[in-house]
This record gives sequence, C-alpha cells and structure tokens, in this order.
Amino acid sequence: MPKVLICGTINWDTKLFVERLPIAGQEIRVVRVASEPGGKGANTAVAAAKILGNNSVAIIGMLGVDDIADRQLRILQDQGVDTTLILESDKLLSGQAIVIVDKNGENLILTYQAANLAFNPEFIESSKVLSAIEESSMVIVIDPH
Repeated sequence: MPKVLICGTINWDTKLFVERLPIAGQEIRVVRVASEPGGKGANTAVAAAKILGNNSVAIIGMLGVDDIADRQLRILQDQGVDTTLILESDKLLSGQAIVIVDKNGENLILTYQAANLAFNPEFIESSKVLSAIEESSMVIVIDPH
C-alpha cells in the first residue's frame, strides 16, 4: 500500500478561453477550448507521485460511472497514482469544472461536484480505507467538497 494518501476531489476540467469575461446575460465568443483532468485531490496526487515515484501515492475519492471516470482512472494510473481507493457512484456523474479564462488570466470557475459530494464517513470507515490509513506515513485531506 502507498505511504502517502491524498483525499480530495477528482474533476474533469473544461477550460474556455475568451478575450474578456462575460457579464450576466452576455454572450461571449470562445477562442479556444481545452479539456483535461483536474480536481485538487487528483492534481495533488499526481504531483506527489511525480516527486515520490510510481505507486507511492494513492488517492481516496469518488467518481461516477461514466466516461469521465474511465478517463480519470486511466490517466491517474498512467501518472503513477494508485487508484484502488477510489469509489464509484452508480447514481451520480463524475465531478466537472468549467473554467472561463480571459486574455489577462482572470477566470471564473463553475464546479459541478456530483460524485465528489457522495463521499461520506462510511467510505472512510470501511476496512479497506482504514487499513490503508494505518499503513500510510501521511494522509493529506484537500478540498473534500
């Protein structure tokens, strides 16, 4: 079991690049779109795995049962993160964020927490997670909701 456990959100980020941020009711043309994995928990786990090495870091979190979850799991595993402590909710979509960024780098972030909100104490109290916590050297909780 990995020595570092990261507990936090896992989202799929869609970034919309615009000349300027819109005001309420205003339509703004999007210049470019970028889609990538995100969420503070997932981002922290990937960064820690890059420093500490493959499978030295696990993430505790929630995903839905959808194509975002499939992509997220594959990407996290490819980045060296242990994903065995990710629970999947069959009732909710995976978390998503829409980030609108203007030419000066100012942004608006809209977050759909979805499966991230299904994370509950019963999951943490499961024997699998408790065992992982006991065997770890460090547990980092970041942005659980």
